[in-house]
Amino acid sequence: MTVSAPPALSPAQEKSIGIALRAQGYVLLPRVLETGLVTTLRTELDAARLREEQRFGASALAAIGQRGYVCDVPGMGPGARALLGHEVIHAVVRTALGPDARLSVAQGILLDPGMGRGSWPRRWHADLYQIREAMPDPSFCFGINCLIVLDDMTEANGATCVLPGSQSHLNPASPDGAELEAIAVPVAAPAGSLLVLDAGLWHAAGHNHTDQPRRVLKLLFVRSWIRPQLDYAKIVPPEVADRLSPRAAEVLGLGPPGGS
Repeated sequence: MTVSAPPALSPAQEKSIGIALRAQGYVLLPRVLETGLVTTLRTELDAARLREEQRFGASALAAIGQRGYVCDVPGMGPGARALLGHEVIHAVVRTALGPDARLSVAQGILLDPGMGRGSWPRRWHADLYQIREAMPDPSFCFGINCLIVLDDMTEANGATCVLPGSQSHLNPASPDGAELEAIAVPVAAPAGSLLVLDAGLWHAAGHNHTDQPRRVLKLLFVRSWIRPQLDYAKIVPPEVADRLSPRAAEVLGLGPPGGS
């Protein structure tokens, strides 16, 4: 299901997002971010990856399955700070989770040429499967994974694949989820799009058959009563926190509720 969304979501669009998340577990909002912001984010993500590989070593990151992943999204630069306060992101989060949601974890993800699903964390997974299992109502949306598409996402370069409806307590029969391939749906999307997944939806990267990386940013939001995966109040340095908008500071747990 595809829903077009301007910066301020209409009541009809908000309803469509809610229905799509409950029914199939995902919704695509095409081209909702400005081209200039997307270009800036792409540049910042590449630079942040280089810094982390220089700090930790590319081989060490590969050994733990984290090569191509960037952890310090708030510190990437002005583009990332603008994204954390972007009205489209917050309109979607408010629609799905209410006004008090928090950022659980943010990551930059680069799928390099020749890479794809097969090993954790690129193989089939649900970001917060344990929490989904604990929910008495499998249709209740407790969190959403916002994937910001920075490169045109196609089957050729490893578009994210989803299993529609799998947020309702799917339990794969095999450890690698091989039986899921037949029902997987690749989500093609132009750069600047926002792919919103229920936090319990099973998904995986595709296979990148091109000679260029495929870049996305992941912002995983949860309801206020769920403990975030990262304590941004402690790990974001003051020089970064001081440059955040009140809205961005709020979702990171750095400011009071009601920031705007």
